[in-house]
Amino acid sequence: MKKETEDGVIYREPYFKSKAKTITHPDMINDLIREAEEEILNKIGDWISEGSTWVIDLILDHYLNIIEYTPLRGSSYIKLPKELQNSMLGLINPKNLDDNECFRWCHVRKLNPEKKIHRG
Repeated sequence: MKKETEDGVIYREPYFKSKAKTITHPDMINDLIREAEEEILNKIGDWISEGSTWVIDLILDHYLNIIEYTPLRGSSYIKLPKELQNSMLGLINPKNLDDNECFRWCHVRKLNPEKKIHRG
């Protein structure tokens, strides 16, 4: 960005970015790229429209960072340490019999503390 003043030309290299986007399906990519571009253009527009007389002189770089997100999943029973094996502390740790849905069974137990969990 550059700005002409009475003392000469001032140059700045501001950094504009968009918020991170989560893509769960390939069909979302183009729409989210356009949305990110729109966010950046709006930030540039806001920066130069407030009477600052800054103008775009040169775009030095443009980055697109892509990171694969792998959510954590439960997969097996892990025995709690002795000091935590007390349901009075509010901890429950159901054993997985034939599934990997311990998180779901914890919620079922929380919502129905007096009922036995029957899976089948």
